[in-house]
Amino acid sequence: TSVLFLCQQHAGKHSNTRLFSGHVVVDLADGVAKPLKTEQPSSLRCMFHDHQNVVTYCVTCEHGVCAQCLATGHKLHPFIPLSDVANQKRASVQETAKSTLMIQPSTPTRPEQENKQSPVGELLQDVSEEMKLIDQESQAASSLVTGTVEQLHSMLKSKMEKLLDKIDRMRWSQLEPYEARQQRLLSLQEKH
Repeated sequence: TSVLFLCQQHAGKHSNTRLFSGHVVVDLADGVAKPLKTEQPSSLRCMFHDHQNVVTYCVTCEHGVCAQCLATGHKLHPFIPLSDVANQKRASVQETAKSTLMIQPSTPTRPEQENKQSPVGELLQDVSEEMKLIDQESQAASSLVTGTVEQLHSMLKSKMEKLLDKIDRMRWSQLEPYEARQQRLLSLQEKH
């Protein structure tokens, strides 16, 4: 779950970017979690295939995937419906909002303070986890691109070899009658 605290001005700007499309933006200013007005796309697009809609959520990779992704890199991964993920994320954001806004009735004792992270520490940990996720997704995308390019290269190389072989066979089939004619003319020349 991503938790970012943005001012009203930046929340409005970010809610209209592709990066935040499909995210729930919550107003915490008045102490009540309520959705902000955002321009959300009617369907989510795959992060690897812009022309494809996300159809399900890959539990292993922790992101939405399209039909093309399902057919290639996620065949053995478990999936859950997007609606279940949305409900889980929504509940998590609401819980985070509640715990962030909650005022503790008493100051914790020294041992309790050591076991609990500060809200800033929790946010730093969340940011660190999101950065790791971005790195993992970037590596997955790089691997997908590399694999696809290597596969295309192999296919093109095979196609090139077949075409070159076909050209060579056509060349020999066209040259064969001329070579026979040349041999006959050479033998006639030797006789005269």
